[in-house]
This record gives sequence, structure tokens and C-alpha cells, in this order.
Amino acid sequence: NTICDDWVVCTNSSAHKGGRIWLIWNPKIVSVHVEDSNAQCIHVKVKDNYRNFEFWLTMVYGFNKAAERLDFWSTLNQNRFDQVYVHIIHIIIHC
Repeated sequence: NTICDDWVVCTNSSAHKGGRIWLIWNPKIVSVHVEDSNAQCIHVKVKDNYRNFEFWLTMVYGFNKAAERLDFWSTLNQNRFDQVYVHIIHIIIHC
């Protein structure tokens, strides 16, 4: 079973039952290096294979209760956001 032929899938299923976050990419177009993955976010460095452009991307699916998000904020502060790259944080709001 494949989503798209030759595409790569990264989830946070090792940190959270069922893997709440999925990242799927075509390795012919971009290279992705996973820097960190936990129950509430996946932090990656993405490089465009055709242009000299790279950026950080963080996909977030935070827990509902503020107390449960404390580990997430700690992890977010530890990541290297002082880099000269564009940083995009994608937040999924689950209603």
C-alpha cells in the first residue's frame, strides 16, 4: 500500500499511539531531514532539490490541555530557531 509511488512518509507514531502528525514528500523535489519528533510536533529541515533554498518546518498538533503542552513549549524553545532560514510553523487546530 503506497500513498504515492516513491514518496516518503514520516509520522510521529513512535512518540504517540496512532501518529497524530504525518509528513509526506516527494524526494525528487525536496530533501527532508528530521531534526526532532515527539508526541506534539515534528521539526524538519527542508531543502528544495532544484533551487538553492532551504527552510525549517515544524508541524504541530498540540494537546488540548495547557498542562499537557508544557513539554511542547520546552521542545520548541530548544530547537534552533536562530538559524538564518525561513521558519514556518504549521499549526493544526482540531475542533
